[in-house]
Amino acid sequence: MIDWKSLKAKPVEVKPMFGVLFGCSGSGKSSALGTTGLTTLVVHGPTENHAATNAKTRAEDPSLITGLDYTVYAEDGKVNFNASYKNLLTVLRDPGVAEAFEVVALDSLTELQSIVAGTTQFVDLITNDKGKINKFHEGDAYLKLMGEVINALLNLQQKGVHVFATCAAVIKSQDETGEAVEAKPMLQGFSVGDGIARSFSDVLFVNLIRTEEGPKHTFLFQPTLGMASKDLNGKVSKMSFANFTPRLSYYLRDQLPETADVDLGKIIKARKARA
Repeated sequence: MIDWKSLKAKPVEVKPMFGVLFGCSGSGKSSALGTTGLTTLVVHGPTENHAATNAKTRAEDPSLITGLDYTVYAEDGKVNFNASYKNLLTVLRDPGVAEAFEVVALDSLTELQSIVAGTTQFVDLITNDKGKINKFHEGDAYLKLMGEVINALLNLQQKGVHVFATCAAVIKSQDETGEAVEAKPMLQGFSVGDGIARSFSDVLFVNLIRTEEGPKHTFLFQPTLGMASKDLNGKVSKMSFANFTPRLSYYLRDQLPETADVDLGKIIKARKARA
């Protein structure tokens, strides 16, 4: 029997962050990962090999940042997609990770999708019983395999670890300062972008804006960020903005500023104070 009285009296528990950082190339996504002030594991693939180095440039104590490349290479020097995907899951599911680090960051979801696309699992999921590729099944295949990684990250959050993932975005337009932005996530497939974004309770958008003092990496909470799905004739059939809209768990949208300094440590402390 459930003790409803005790359940109602239970104090609010602020869970660790589970966030995705959107931004174009050079906007400061990777370097933002070094601003938590906590021991951080930055897990990356072959094209994001700068991730840990960039994170250290923004860290008050660079020794807090540890980089780990999950890429496995074949004898010919090419990426072994099957082994790399398996290795990433092995790393994230290692029970020692939650004991050794307070933050785990994956850089990036865009790269992960390209890794997934090269696996035999992905090909099998989009191949019909006649041996032909069915591109209409790609969305579900991406969500299934990338979902395994998301679940591994969620398990880390449940163990008390702050989790972040980066995702590249394409800026369609912006004003002179870079504060008013229209962009879309760099993910293949409407359902993929929509589904992945929905998995994260915290969504942040970082951009390099122009100030009187010079360029500055900044979190924007009011950008127009979404994805469009087009029919066979090229016409937009549906749009999604809600799942990509910047948000912070435990905060209402009208409680968020238009812009904020790129400092995940401050955000973590501010959320904790909401308890």
